[in-house]
Amino acid sequence: MDKFNNLRDFSKWLKSGATEPSFLRGLITKWYLLIAVPGVYAAYNFFSHPTVQGVLNKAEQIVRNTTGMALRVTENCTPLITDFVSFISCIQNQ
Repeated sequence: MDKFNNLRDFSKWLKSGATEPSFLRGLITKWYLLIAVPGVYAAYNFFSHPTVQGVLNKAEQIVRNTTGMALRVTENCTPLITDFVSFISCIQNQ
């Protein structure tokens, strides 16, 4: 495949039958139709479907809430780290 500099050269090679046997072109074409096209379609659905159903928004909300809670604990409870009981109490109240 190193003799092809871009997709245009590759498509010209597939269209010409002078240099390679048609069996190889047939295999590459069938692979493209059987593997590459459904793969692109599946990848598109995999990445677009969660956005439509709001799964990514829900995950983003969970991450934001968790990091917000960690930030509040860091800001408020760090000075109490020397007193174990009040430190645990502070964490539980956040």
